[in-house]
Amino acid sequence: MVGPTEDELERWVLEILSELGWTHVYGPDIAPGEPGAERRDYRDVVLTGRLSSAVAKLNPQLPPDAVADVVSTALRAESPLIETENWNGYRYLIQGVPVEYRDEQGALRSDRAWLIDWEHPKNNDMTAINQFSITGPKKTRRPDILLFVNGLPLAIFELKRVGKTYARVDGAFRQLQTYRSQIPEVFKWNQIAVVSDGIDAQAGSFSAPWNHWASWKTIDGARRDPRNVEGLRIPRIEVLTRGMFRLDVFFDLCRNFIATFGEGTETRKAVGKYHQYWAVNKAVAQTLESVETDGRIGVVWHTQGSGKSLEMAYYAGKIMRHPGMENPTVVVVTDRNDLDDQLFDETFAPTKPGSPLPETPVKAESRAHLKELLAGRESGGIIFTTLQKFGLTKEDRDAGRSFPPLSDRLNIVVMVDEAHRSNYDLIDGFARNVRDALPQP
Repeated sequence: MVGPTEDELERWVLEILSELGWTHVYGPDIAPGEPGAERRDYRDVVLTGRLSSAVAKLNPQLPPDAVADVVSTALRAESPLIETENWNGYRYLIQGVPVEYRDEQGALRSDRAWLIDWEHPKNNDMTAINQFSITGPKKTRRPDILLFVNGLPLAIFELKRVGKTYARVDGAFRQLQTYRSQIPEVFKWNQIAVVSDGIDAQAGSFSAPWNHWASWKTIDGARRDPRNVEGLRIPRIEVLTRGMFRLDVFFDLCRNFIATFGEGTETRKAVGKYHQYWAVNKAVAQTLESVETDGRIGVVWHTQGSGKSLEMAYYAGKIMRHPGMENPTVVVVTDRNDLDDQLFDETFAPTKPGSPLPETPVKAESRAHLKELLAGRESGGIIFTTLQKFGLTKEDRDAGRSFPPLSDRLNIVVMVDEAHRSNYDLIDGFARNVRDALPQP
């Protein structure tokens, strides 16, 4: 199969990125020693001038010395393990960088400085740089394309020429693993990695195994494997680039669709796949609409192995952070103890704080405990329970009572796993009891 050369593929991707709002910069033009140098040394992977400018712009309350402290803190290595450094970097991205400074009156202030404006992507410095040479302890490597936000390299592209057995997408993935060992610093801030041979294209996390990478198969969330005006299928690398790196999608992915698990060298990140991304965003939109209507959000159908558990975690994290929900409580309902344990122990509980869940989930051990968990909080919380805890007691049945209310708050979101098995009997079954126990508009 004849396809583009690596140079042609690189130029093509850069042209698409430019259309999407990324400013192209040729790496050698800003290399150390050049008139337009933005690094003092080839070992540097952060464009500190751009970062300093962004910190000052996004945090106008900070005096210049505090801005310098923020940049210094962000650049300081705290661990020899790149996996740990990547988590530390992500925490700074989503939580801000802690800083102390004295205000104009001389009072000591504690604050958190933002490195990125998540709400307004265009308020950031967006740069696509090709041929950016980096020197590690033993080797100098040159990734094909790096995407910088405010001087921080958040994404990487490794491109190969189609038709060469050594240059397939899995070979590009192995090349990234070589970078991981030889120039690990490039991954401290990395959130998304892409590999392509011009025909196939896959995206994932640098710390995830190859079988967890996937294609991004839609540009707009409406058409899968889209075609051009001539009826020809648009190449996967173009679909992926246009679909993932449109500014609003890229920022949303990095903020709401990164799940991090484990410690040290075992730290692994999962990046949301296209179907998870669009399903979650549709569910969030429906949730906000349901608050103004009858409270019913809808059903998401999945095939086995499609990543439903992670999708549920992404949804929980995003809906809890949405200002329109006023810090809701999410109740996760399963219909079997083993599913409750699996979803809780293998997906929700092991995730690191903020990636993607804003707080640690808890498990209700009984109906009384469930009521205690709900009644004892004014907002927030991720509560796991089995459907059977919504069963009527013998005394309730004998007296003809319905299930008692567990809370009168209106911003409680109920997310039911395997809903098709248990949540269509709204007359007198468990599903009816859930509706009696929890409020509806």
